Amino acid sequence: ASKSLADVRFEAVYSSDLQRAIDTAELVSGQTVPLEHQLPALRERSLGIMEGKSYDDYLQMIADNQAEVNKLSLHERWRFSHYSGFESDYDVAERFITALAQIAEVHSGQTILVAAHGGTLRATLLRLGYAAHGDLPSGSIQNTAYIELDFADGEFTIANVSGVRRSTK
Repeated sequence: ASKSLADVRFEAVYSSDLQRAIDTAELVSGQTVPLEHQLPALRERSLGIMEGKSYDDYLQMIADNQAEVNKLSLHERWRFSHYSGFESDYDVAERFITALAQIAEVHSGQTILVAAHGGTLRATLLRLGYAAHGDLPSGSIQNTAYIELDFADGEFTIANVSGVRRSTK
């Protein structure tokens, strides 16, 4: 990602407050992420009681609920929570987009780097109409992915997407 974005001059840098996102932002931008720009609202999905569990446990939980999910309409899937405390795609996208809008308002007309997490980017792409829910399954955002957004009149539009794999059903 830093090679692809090497010619971009970022006027401000933000990240999730999780260390891996801070490290990524600093590597890509060549700048230190100020503490006040390390935001919990840019974090990955909250997994509730699954926080700290193994990825295999997480996958098993998803598999256990898959039959129920398959019965839902696309609208219902968008708001589906696997259990209490687990953020739905809708919840993740709304939290993330609200934070992005606040950043965009503060830095109107500037080029800003925001380092976040794959699931957050996936939910945001879904919310902005880049793909249908089933076209971007979990894992479709590569580690080096980035999304370029434009912000005007309180709305985001997608200018460029790199490192995202759509499902080939």
